[in-house]
Amino acid sequence: MYRWILLGALCLVYLFGIGPAFYGFGVALTPTAEALGLSRAQASLGYSLLALTLGLAGPLVAWLIGRIGSRWTIFVGGLVAAGGATLVATTSAYPLYLIGAGVLLGLGVAMQTILPGTTMVTNWFARRRSLAMGIFLTAGGLGGFIAAPTISSLIAATGTYRTAWWAIAVSGVIAGVIGLVFARDKPEDMGLAPDGVAQGTAAGVAQGAATARVYQTPREWGVGAALRTPTFWMIVAASSVFGLGLQIVNSQLVAHLSALGVTAGVAAGALGTMALLSAVSRLIGGPIGDRVEPRMLLAVGLIGQLAGALLLVSASDTVLVYTAVVVFGVGYGVAFVAVPSLIANYFGREAYPRLYGIRLPIATVVGAIGPVAAGLVFDAVGSYTMVFIGYAVLAGVAAVIAFLARPVSAPEPVPVADPV
Repeated sequence: MYRWILLGALCLVYLFGIGPAFYGFGVALTPTAEALGLSRAQASLGYSLLALTLGLAGPLVAWLIGRIGSRWTIFVGGLVAAGGATLVATTSAYPLYLIGAGVLLGLGVAMQTILPGTTMVTNWFARRRSLAMGIFLTAGGLGGFIAAPTISSLIAATGTYRTAWWAIAVSGVIAGVIGLVFARDKPEDMGLAPDGVAQGTAAGVAQGAATARVYQTPREWGVGAALRTPTFWMIVAASSVFGLGLQIVNSQLVAHLSALGVTAGVAAGALGTMALLSAVSRLIGGPIGDRVEPRMLLAVGLIGQLAGALLLVSASDTVLVYTAVVVFGVGYGVAFVAVPSLIANYFGREAYPRLYGIRLPIATVVGAIGPVAAGLVFDAVGSYTMVFIGYAVLAGVAAVIAFLARPVSAPEPVPVADPV
């Protein structure tokens, strides 16, 4: 029973941790820039640093989870995030804005959200792992849905951008306290067992793997052994491509549609619809991932992004625009929820945080290239057509890679010689 209580708590941590910081930042960006006398480019650099830090901090967060555990990592992350937001709320210096909004807030959010959350879901759930993962990841989208209008209302009511940053600081602390009270790294820490796994023995792990409807490794992998498999790097490659697509569409969709004659209102509504459908599809994709191999879901999600990108090439009317973003958004959501389950199922609970921590900065860097590359292509040819066609080709290749990323048997443990 506690695993479901824990899952609910983790959803709240993710909601409070990611929603105000990541989505509320976007709402607060313009009034913050105006109050501090910053250009949009200067203010946006803080947001870019937040996104980069959030991804690049993966190996550090994985190390912290191994050293101090997830609950303390989440709690300390809340203090770090709150410190960053407080710095922005109390200073007018641009370098301190970048440090607070970009580096400290990004590090704090990384310590609170995706890596510790998916690690605990992996540890506590076996047969229903993908369902639990889908529920957890949906909470992030819900956090953005709630945070953006709430922070906008706070700024309007108080007349100052500082209120937004105080709200972000308070949210980080709330998420940290929830994590400290409820988070437990493994069910064994409470004398319990993962869902579907008999407690305490290697045979129990094998039993859980055997009763699952999708492949789950019967033995725990070492990180080094996993890194030496082509399968892990195929997962990293395929999952980096779906993130690349999201960054391209998020950053260029409105400009592309405007160039095709679509009104600003329709373009903005389409972007919001894509985000909402992405969140909903995570919830739907979760239980499917307990019955269909997650590598297949990853491939299907990439194909959805491929189709959506091709539809966007000539999306000049409202029906086609919304069809494109629905297909693309659902594809992204399904692919997103498949990746944590895929790594956990193939390589086990023990290696998961470090392996996901390795994947995260790679995917972040690849995603960060997308908006810049798209802008360069547009500047060169005056159109986004080649951008979306080029991404569709990449998504097709990545879908094939995902389909071919079959599980491999864990190496036999090396026997330890008896002392003479």
